[in-house]
Amino acid sequence: MPKHTSAHAAGIPCWSDLMSTDPKGARDFYAKIFGWTYTVAGPEFGFYATARQDGHAVAGVGGVPPGSNMPTTWSVYFATDNLAADLERVKALGGSVLMPPMQIGQEGSMAMFLDPAGAAFGLWQSGNHTGYRLTDAHGAKGWVELASRDLAKSRAFFSKLLNMEAVLMQGMEYYTLDRGGEQYAGMMGLPPEAGPIPSHWGIYWIVDNTDAVIKAATAAGAKVIDPAEDTPYGRLATLMDPQGGMFKLMQPLPR
Repeated sequence: MPKHTSAHAAGIPCWSDLMSTDPKGARDFYAKIFGWTYTVAGPEFGFYATARQDGHAVAGVGGVPPGSNMPTTWSVYFATDNLAADLERVKALGGSVLMPPMQIGQEGSMAMFLDPAGAAFGLWQSGNHTGYRLTDAHGAKGWVELASRDLAKSRAFFSKLLNMEAVLMQGMEYYTLDRGGEQYAGMMGLPPEAGPIPSHWGIYWIVDNTDAVIKAATAAGAKVIDPAEDTPYGRLATLMDPQGGMFKLMQPLPR
């Protein structure tokens, strides 16, 4: 149950947030399944809510921009020490700017991008808000994973941008992004049967009991996309929240 008291190092996944077509409904839903509580900012910050687990910041929940046809979406942010410089690096590596840099009061600054295969992601330069304060605990982030329509392009892009090594896992077409002997993210290709699904980052939320969370989630209006399955990494499942946001569950193997 790592607790984080300072900013995450540059290139490390540092935050996740949900932009929802019904932010209050989303807050209620995730409170039911994870036990999250919230600190909701004022209108100057669009009533953005910081989700907390046992008092520690674990995620954000906000509303899609007014007048936007943007669907409900979870996003992954990576830490940066210099957002302006990394914006130029994104473009030089073949990515594009989706949302230009924006200062969020004293909290920090952010921008959104697309990788060369079309996967959206964010960069966050910390101010007062340093990102996840808790990971690898019930209701907190456990893992982030890219599903790409062009894995070779995405692998080259993110390994260079984030200063990571892309390491092929034995026996499968799956790469981890590693630094200093630690694994920070995964990458895989989208299979042909995925149809028109675009490249995207996904988030695995740690839970104590995958089946119990699925039961609570479906009772609260969620849909099961991939049923619970035992894997070498734990009991996994993919769900869609009532507003259409996709998320994953991971019940770790017993220690």
